[in-house]
This record gives sequence, structure tokens and C-alpha cells, in this order.
Amino acid sequence: MNTTSYLIAFLVYALTAFSGFGQDTTYYNSLGSGMGTTKAKADHYLIRKDSAGFQIDREYYMDDQTKAISLYKKEGTRLLPYGQKFAFHPNGQLASVYTYNEEGTRSGPAKSYYEDGQLSFTGAYVDWKKDGEWIHYHQNGQKSDQKTFIAGKGKGKIMSWHENSQVRYEASFNRDGVFVLDNAYRKDGSQVITNGEGEWTEYTASGKLLYQGSYDNGLKTGIWYIYDTLATGSMVSGTSPILSIPFTKGMLDEDITIKIPETGKIINFTPKYLDAPDDINPLLEAQPVPINMDIVKRLIGYPKVARDNGIQGMVVVRVLVDETGAYEDHILINQVAEELSTEVEQQLPQLKFTPAIQNGRPIKFWVNIPFNFKLIDDYTPLWKKRKKKKKKKGSN
Repeated sequence: MNTTSYLIAFLVYALTAFSGFGQDTTYYNSLGSGMGTTKAKADHYLIRKDSAGFQIDREYYMDDQTKAISLYKKEGTRLLPYGQKFAFHPNGQLASVYTYNEEGTRSGPAKSYYEDGQLSFTGAYVDWKKDGEWIHYHQNGQKSDQKTFIAGKGKGKIMSWHENSQVRYEASFNRDGVFVLDNAYRKDGSQVITNGEGEWTEYTASGKLLYQGSYDNGLKTGIWYIYDTLATGSMVSGTSPILSIPFTKGMLDEDITIKIPETGKIINFTPKYLDAPDDINPLLEAQPVPINMDIVKRLIGYPKVARDNGIQGMVVVRVLVDETGAYEDHILINQVAEELSTEVEQQLPQLKFTPAIQNGRPIKFWVNIPFNFKLIDDYTPLWKKRKKKKKKKGSN
């Protein structure tokens, strides 16, 4: 069955399968009060239906246009994403399609679309990790970039193009999966980076200076300057840098999260993911904030296997939040044990956020989310209890 047929079949199933079962309606305000707001203040709402073994979530904009459809498989107290998850733009156009396997992990084709129906990207996952060829497109239909992944690790050459189809940069992943820039060009074809050496200067569509810095051996080096493109307060847009970031061989020494005093805007950088020239984001008016974290944490719980074996610690994931505030993708940054991270990854698609705001409009943005697993002080892991019992038995 092709993707279109699968989509039609799933939507028919979603709209009819659970009729007759109980349902709950929850109202959300993505830019304000979050989950559980009143209908009058909401910008979308969720209808949740249950049946034996399954749960279906259908989100709607306040004009009753479908926002998202998700199917979950119940396994005890756990809810596992199942089949394909669909998201829609406010105009009714399909926004994205992701596929989940029987174990609740994202595996299979993935596609995203612009509001006019133009393809935004296409690729595939295997157990949450990008796998195979990934291609992104500009809204005019021209290719934006093309990369290859094997089990989440970048491999081989990378190509990027401007909207006019002029090559933007040529790069590659080294054996450790690190982005290494080779050559870079402007829209007019003039070369600014040659064999990994040179200075990169990025401008907004309106010609305002956004950021600039140097490359050495294909990696960011020295001080990179960030400029305020919003011209808020006393800052003059595109003339004076409001942030200076030091790089050594393409890496920062530590995560940087700064709130600019004069504007109140927040900027967040994570060294591991500042690779390509466009990985430095403009300052935001607001970054994504989870609005249903308590619910997701309850769904995750404390995995029994981890609890019984005394496993604890923090799992940190970097989540890509789309323009509607929905989960789109994630990267596992810190993993204490697979018993903990697997449970977290299975429930991530249920996270809902306030979207990142730039120039008054919502944009896609990455945000780090920690999940801390800590056993209570007087808790005795099951394996220790068993050991005590065996010792007591041997002493008699």
C-alpha cells in the first residue's frame, strides 16, 4: 500500500474505529496558559478516545480543522506510539507523517510539508535514528541539503543549495560523524570558504547581519559574533554584536543559555550540534516550553527493570519542536542506561510545547529536555533484597 492509500485508510480508521467508546476533551493554549486552559482561551483542543488495547488522540484547531492524529498501543500502564502519526497545518494541508513500529520506536519513512503542500523533507528512521538518505527542500521546490546517515551517524558527503539552486556549501562527515566544511558560496556564486578556510558571514532575507565567524580545517574557530536582527531596545540591528561565542576546533567548552537583559530574549547553544553554518539560530523572543510534562512523566514512570536493579540518573534528549508546538524529532544526548532512555524515547512523541517565536512568528527549534530518575533514599533494589535472602538462608 502506498503512502497516500495508507493515509486515507488510517484517517478513515481514526475517524470511525472508536465510535461508541468514552472520550475526554482537553483544551490547550500554546502561547499562554498551556494545558487545561478554558475553551475561550484555547488555540487548540485534544479529543482522546480509548478502546481495548488502543488509544487515539485527535487534536483540532479551534475552527475544528484537524491538527494531528496519533494512535497508541496500550501495554499495561504504558502507551506506545503505533503506526503512522499525522500532523496538519491550519489550512488543512498535511504537515508531517512519521512511522512507528510494534515496539513504539520511530522506524520507517518520514516526510514533512510546507503549508502550500510543497515537500519540506523526506527521510527514514530505524529505532529513532536517522538512516539512509535525507533530503530537505526550500519552499520553492529546490533542494536545500542532502545528507546520508547510518544508524543516526552522518556518513560521507553533504551538499547544500541556495533557493536559486546555486551551491551553498560542500561538506562531509568525518569518521566520528562530525560535520567538516570544505567549500561555501554565496547566492551569486562567489566563494567564501575554500578548502575549509575562510570567514562565514550570514545575513537575513532583508539584508541584516545575523552572525559571522571563521573556519579552520573545516571547523568553527575563534570568536563567532551574533547580532540582534530584531532591533529591539537600544540595540542597533546588524551593526553591533550582542553575543560573542568562542570556538575551539568546532566545539564550545560547555552549553550556553543566555537571557539578554535589554530584550528579555533567550538564546541556547549546545556545542555538540553547532556544526553547519546555519546551525547558529537567531535570537528568539521565546523558546519552546513543555506544557504537558507532568502527564508524559507519569506515562514514563520508573521502569521496573531499572528500579529493581537500582539504576538511576538523568536522561537528556534534544527535542525538535515544530511550528505548532508538536514534537518532531529528537537526539539522545545523555544516556545513563538503556532501561531508562528507551522508556523516555517511547513517550517523547506525546510531548506538547509552546512553539519558539522569532520575529513574531512560530518557528522550528531544538530544546534540551532532562528526565531525572532518582530512587528514594530508603528504597532497596530487588537484587539486593534477593542477595540478603540468600545470605540469611545460608546462615541457618
